[in-house]
Amino acid sequence: MAQKNPVQSAFDASKDVAQQAQDRLEALVRDVSRSTEEQAAQVQSVVQELVDRSRDNTERISDRIAKQVQTQLAALGLATKADIARLERKIDKLQNASPAKKSSAKKAAKKKSSAKKA
Repeated sequence: MAQKNPVQSAFDASKDVAQQAQDRLEALVRDVSRSTEEQAAQVQSVVQELVDRSRDNTERISDRIAKQVQTQLAALGLATKADIARLERKIDKLQNASPAKKSSAKKAAKKKSSAKKA
């Protein structure tokens, strides 16, 4: 067996060490990259869950507020649109039915006033 030059041996050994270091670094970079992708997916999932939960909470709060407003308005006893429409129909009926009564009431009033003048 021929002996190698000690410089050559040291050079070969350093190449091996450098190659091993490079292999380890590449493996670490792959692991970090894979881990980062997994964490990004987890973060995206959590964000979507928070958005969905926030939307649900907003809808529930809006429903509760609407119910509370209706309860408070009912407690005030304010007229509703239906109440006003019903009263308008009633007024319309009375106005349409009253011309005959009005004319007879006017005639009676005229008779009374003419009798007082005489």
